Amino acid sequence: MGGGQRMPQLDPGTAADWESIAPFMKVHSQNRLKFINGLSDGPTKFSMMNNMVRVSRNLERLDREDPELSHVVTKRVELEDQVFGLARDLRNADPVEADQIKQTLGQKVAELVDTNLDERQLRIDRLTKTLNVEQQNLARDKDQSDQLVADRLKRIIDEAQRPNGPLEMAHSEPVLASPETSTDVTPSQKQK
Repeated sequence: MGGGQRMPQLDPGTAADWESIAPFMKVHSQNRLKFINGLSDGPTKFSMMNNMVRVSRNLERLDREDPELSHVVTKRVELEDQVFGLARDLRNADPVEADQIKQTLGQKVAELVDTNLDERQLRIDRLTKTLNVEQQNLARDKDQSDQLVADRLKRIIDEAQRPNGPLEMAHSEPVLASPETSTDVTPSQKQK
């Protein structure tokens, strides 16, 4: 590259992340792995690498938090990879091969759409469950609103009267006064 332009560099953290997800890519996204590794260093390659690192990290989190959803998302990633590979093959296919690839591609796209719908349904089910719990909690809290007020008031009063508490400590700090304000020290302040 001439004219003072520099070759884009991959962030060292991303390079390490990319190495760490290689096993994931080899199992779930072989077509993209091969394609990305075949690209020259630059924004396109680095962007695709970052995207796959993000997808892999998201799946790791889902594995811990929601294995059922993780399974569906993993299936989606695998189907997306198959579609990616078929689309790449279609680009270089002769007419006979192209017809076969298009047929297979249509089947994979249908599976991908079904998987996307399954994923959305699972997410909606999770949100509905969370919403129901929050509605129940709100109804319970509304029913005991007077008790909640009394409990909170008691905590505030207890905190305000606690020796050496945050409110007391706030008054021990020097206060910058305006010229019209008296800065005389009171007897209670002298005891501190």
